[in-house]
Amino acid sequence: MILMKSKLFQKLEQKQKLSPSQILTSKLLHLNQISLEQRIIKEIEQNPALEFEDLLPVEDEEAGDASDDFEGDELELDAEIDFEDDEVEGFERFDESSLSGEDVGSYVVPSKLSISDKLLSQFQDLNSGDIEIKIAREIIGNLDDGGYLAIDPIIISDKLQVDYNIVIKVLSKIRSLDPPGMGSRDLRECLLSQLEINDSDQLSYKIIDKFFDDFANRRYEKIQEALGVDMALIKDAMDAISVLNPKPGDGAGDFESQYIRPDAFIEKKGSKWIATLKEGSQFNLRISKSYMELLGHNDTKTSKFAKEKIGDAKMFMGALESRKNTMIKVIQSIIKFQSDYFESEGKKISPLILKQVAKDIKMDISTVSRSTKGKYIQLPWGLVELKAFFSESIDTGHGGVVSSTEIKNMIKEIICSEDKRNPLSDEKITSILSEDGYKIARRTVAKYREKIGILRAKMRREI
Repeated sequence: MILMKSKLFQKLEQKQKLSPSQILTSKLLHLNQISLEQRIIKEIEQNPALEFEDLLPVEDEEAGDASDDFEGDELELDAEIDFEDDEVEGFERFDESSLSGEDVGSYVVPSKLSISDKLLSQFQDLNSGDIEIKIAREIIGNLDDGGYLAIDPIIISDKLQVDYNIVIKVLSKIRSLDPPGMGSRDLRECLLSQLEINDSDQLSYKIIDKFFDDFANRRYEKIQEALGVDMALIKDAMDAISVLNPKPGDGAGDFESQYIRPDAFIEKKGSKWIATLKEGSQFNLRISKSYMELLGHNDTKTSKFAKEKIGDAKMFMGALESRKNTMIKVIQSIIKFQSDYFESEGKKISPLILKQVAKDIKMDISTVSRSTKGKYIQLPWGLVELKAFFSESIDTGHGGVVSSTEIKNMIKEIICSEDKRNPLSDEKITSILSEDGYKIARRTVAKYREKIGILRAKMRREI
């Protein structure tokens, strides 16, 4: 038992421990361009020894030179730092959004405005009493991202000690607000709430109200037979239903606007594609001259404080440089593997996984993952997310491989050109791909179809 504990202790001792500078680099590497700029500003606000070069007169160049005289402990900052996922804690996570663009600069993602305030304001305009407003606040506070009520109304009734029927009454009022359907408990209720606004469309309402299961499973002939109307009228009703919003809360949440700015620029110079990271005054940092002068202060406490802050500033600047070097290495490796993509201006993409890039630049997969997650590059033809360059390879069955992204695009093209009244089954799509030289299993076709958000054939059929 003692021997086992000794071996375990030795094993733990042998595990490499990350230095503070490596942990800092790891965190900075995870940030996208805008988040990085915010982090730099925050660091400058918290560390008076760090400052922007452009904020001070050019003649104060001694401040930069003076940093060479800093006699504190040397900070070992590797140009490229590699690390495992489980060795670093406390990473900040950021939302990812796909976006393409033409101009260099900031790109705004459609923001989610404060729908809660909007709904409550509308509800108060209905001359509602205090009890109803209190119930409305509780309901609105329990809506999910799609706009649906996330809890049972009975819970609200019990919590507020109010009659259940009053809660249902308030819920009905909220569903009639803008956007209509907010606060619904299921899709049927959501669609009915929107159809109620248009009193003239009685057939659509009746179909959703009385034949929702048949509607959901596209059993149009059964609906026609039950209602005894012409199929043309059924089609008109379906067209009216198709423009309704099944998730009225989408695009109207309580989140701030998000902007996307390219982390790097890629352009062709001669015969080579070259990546450069976004540069600007925000990256031109230096050690404060006044803090360098404090190192020789008679007050030991002051001198010690200055030394500590200068050390932190140097470590931060070194971590920024390390992040830059790592990012460039990763992007240049992607360019090497995806040469066909760049030469075809985005039309061809090769299979590529993180492990290939990691092996190429002799870094860990987690490092490559952090370098690409949530990052965008500006190309001559638009803004592209780095993760778009990675996809698994598919064996074509005759010695070749193709990117899964390319297969998904093929499936999308095949379905887009199908007869909408007689949509293609997964088996038929598999057969078409096979005829084109791609030997893909039917279950793989089904998986990719679902991944690109396309319904199965039965659900795609139109009348």
